[in-house]
Order: sequence, then C-alpha cells, then structure tokens
Amino acid sequence: MAKGMAKKIIALVASIIIFFIVHPNSLNQNPIANKGDSLFELSQLEIVGLVIISSTMAVVLYAINFIKTEKLYKYFAPKITHNINYVWIFLVDALLTVFLCLFLIALAPQIHYTYYQQIMSNLPNQIVFAAGLSADKLIDLLVLPVGSSIADYSTGFVLWLCFITIALYAVFRKKLK
Repeated sequence: MAKGMAKKIIALVASIIIFFIVHPNSLNQNPIANKGDSLFELSQLEIVGLVIISSTMAVVLYAINFIKTEKLYKYFAPKITHNINYVWIFLVDALLTVFLCLFLIALAPQIHYTYYQQIMSNLPNQIVFAAGLSADKLIDLLVLPVGSSIADYSTGFVLWLCFITIALYAVFRKKLK
C-alpha cells in the first residue's frame, strides 16, 4: 500500500515539475486579476470552502486518472508481444484521460453552483452543467492563455498533471512495477 502511494506522489511531483518546465511563465501570470470573477463576491471563509471543494475534485480526478492508467497497463501489458503495442495502450489511455477530464469539466460547474447555493440564498435551483465542450475548449485550457479565469487556469493545470502523469507512466512503466 505504501509503495503504491509513493508511486502516486512521485508521479504527481514529477508532473508538477514538468508542468512548470513546459509553462515557465505560468508563475508570472495573475489569474486573480480578472475582477469580474464571482470569487470576489465571497468572504475569506467561503473562498476557503471553494478551494477545498476544487482541490478535492482535482485530487479525485488525478487519483482516478492514475488508477485508470495503472489498471490499463497491468491488464494489457502481459499480453503485449511487441513494443509498438505499448503505443496503442498509451493512445487509449490518453483518449480515456480526455473523456475523464471532459466529464469533470462538464460536472464542475454544477458542483460549484451547488456550493454557491449553500452560501447565497438568492440563487435558484437549476442545472448548470457545462454544455458544448469541444476540442477547442480543451486546447484553450491546456494553453493557459493570459487573462484566463481562475477556474480555467486551475483546470488547465490539473489537465496538464493528468496528461504528464500518463506520459511518465508510459515511459517508466517497468520501473514502477
């Protein structure tokens, strides 16, 4: 159990380091500069609650993604006779990661809205799932353009961690056994 958790932590730390290598200017961007963000309507305690909810969603996504990758390789790797077949496993893993991330991106607004309903009594009951998700939106989240909202910036960061993790797992799969 401890060995499995150590693998996940090492993969997470390596993913974070690689993210900042790929996006060196991300530390200079200020996503909080967008004053139109509803975050500025919350008290400090309410912001802490929102950060806890968002962090929990990110950790759950990362854990599900890592477990998915691990199970995929454990199931298919013993059946592989040529190294080129590992490329197929990686491509299937990347596609599943895209679907998993799109699902969470679609679900996150509803989770956040439900939290906002708890702290703001004047919000009506409604469904606010993100509709119309596209490849363009996913690419925008991965590019992390300057001036993005806090939600887009943090979502892009988590997406990068998920994709870097599956790439690291593919490269170091034999050492992670």
